Formats: sequence, structure tokens, C-alpha cells
Amino acid sequence: MAKLKLTSWLGSSHSPGTDAEKKKEKRRPYVPSPFGRRGSETNGVSNQAPVANLVTVEPPSRMVALAQKITKDTEKLESYLKANNLPALSFDVDVPADFAKLPEDVARSRQDIIFASRELSLLAHGPRESLRWGVWEFLDVLALQIINHYGIGESIYTRYMPPKY
Repeated sequence: MAKLKLTSWLGSSHSPGTDAEKKKEKRRPYVPSPFGRRGSETNGVSNQAPVANLVTVEPPSRMVALAQKITKDTEKLESYLKANNLPALSFDVDVPADFAKLPEDVARSRQDIIFASRELSLLAHGPRESLRWGVWEFLDVLALQIINHYGIGESIYTRYMPPKY
């Protein structure tokens, strides 16, 4: 059985025994540079760019990122429809009421368009107005007109209400 020093067992080694341990102690901790890879240093001169010449690029805002995502996914959906000779999307009378069976990636793009456009709409409304529209959305006048026009309320009422005696 090997002998263990108490100091090595406790994790503190004040007197390293081998050259490998001495090298490990001399190592500096790795600190990632904000400039990427460090340049090769020759004669004490670094190839790193000075801090004053750096231009910081801010990431796009959430609204711009959503708009770009909507554009990219819409182009993907449109190109699939054109490539497969499917009708263009519109609200015309002669357009099919439902989508044809879409491949998984195109269906995902379609869902991403729907979700991103909802989020973009909410961001454009702002916190207070989006909350107000969210609460009152179920009372949308168009939905009530459709229910009234097709007699959905009357058919439900006559079907599920017990007859009066």
C-alpha cells in the first residue's frame, strides 16, 4: 500500500515533490480574452488590437430579431408552396380552406411565423395595452358576429337545454 502524505490528502501541498507538480503551480489561470485569441508575441510586442480601435456591435433588439425570423420563415414557406405548385396564401374564395400536409421543417417554420408574429404584436402594443387586448380578446366583435350569423348559439341552446313542459 502506498504511503500518503497528510498534506496531499488534505489538498494542500507546500512542498511539491515532482517537476510536474512544480509546473502545475507555476501555471497561470486561464482568463478568456474579450479580443478572441491572443496574438503571438514577439520581442515583447503583442499583435492584439488596441482597445480604442474596437467597435462594439450590439445585438439586435427583440423586435428586430422577431421580424428577421418572421421574414426568414415566411420565405421558406413561400418557396415550398411555389416549388410544389400549391396555391398562394390569401383570403380569396377559391383558395383551399386548409393547408396541405406539410413536411416537418416547413410546418415548424409555419408555427414559428405564428408565434413570432404574436410576440411581435404584443411587444409593439406594450405591457399595458397588450394586457388589455389579451383580456378583452375573447369578446372580439367578429367572433360574436360569426356565432350569430351561423346560429351557433341557437343550435347549442336547442340541443342541450331540456324541453319545457
